[in-house]
Amino acid sequence: METKMKLPTIGHIGYIVEDIDNNIKLYKNILNINDFYIYNFKPMRAWVDAEEIYDCKMKIAMGVMENGIKIEFIQPISGATTPHMIFVKKKGSNIHHIAFHVKNYEDWRSYYKEKLNARIIFEAEAEDEVIGYRRSFYSRVANTDGVIEISEIPWKRK
Repeated sequence: METKMKLPTIGHIGYIVEDIDNNIKLYKNILNINDFYIYNFKPMRAWVDAEEIYDCKMKIAMGVMENGIKIEFIQPISGATTPHMIFVKKKGSNIHHIAFHVKNYEDWRSYYKEKLNARIIFEAEAEDEVIGYRRSFYSRVANTDGVIEISEIPWKRK
């Protein structure tokens, strides 16, 4: 593994929201997004600070601005200990993270933990017929306040 890995282009900017429908209506005009792909997300497995949790549901909307930047809205439904639910209760609707989509997920996970001394605050594994199999983690690098998401580029398992 490289000493310093080069991040790909930003995959999306993530907002945590209290009311996904209201935010879609507002941001369609503000960010000039025609349509959002909306789905209910319940990972097969999820972890908060390395401890597996079993009640994690979210409503997610993905939209694309004219310049190609993707915007994600996440409305937490359940999972009291998830960073999503904690964030929305403390701060309401707001920008939460920047995500990067990668092919070599395990390398990035190791890099963040070992080289950047990051804390993995949330991790999920999901699979569905539309998007495919993928994993993602949210990390907080030591001495920073921001959240970075590393998300595996989805693929179809045989």
